[in-house]
Amino acid sequence: MNTKAEIAQEYIDLHNPNIAPHVEYDLESIYENIVNEVYGETRETGIGRFLEVEIGSHESSTGNPVLFTFEPTAEAE
Repeated sequence: MNTKAEIAQEYIDLHNPNIAPHVEYDLESIYENIVNEVYGETRETGIGRFLEVEIGSHESSTGNPVLFTFEPTAEAE
């Protein structure tokens, strides 16, 4: 299981660096924003506890929409 910071960093890494330049982020806040739907609808995948959120083509590093799938963490605060 990944930590909140690792999940947030994976999410950031999927973005176009011109939109999300590699600077210092509060990774735990980004994780909380992902699970609390600040960046879009976060859905259950129906497979275990996994969640997914779509990164639009205009934001992704590939220029195509990306479904970011992750297992939420129960990491202690």
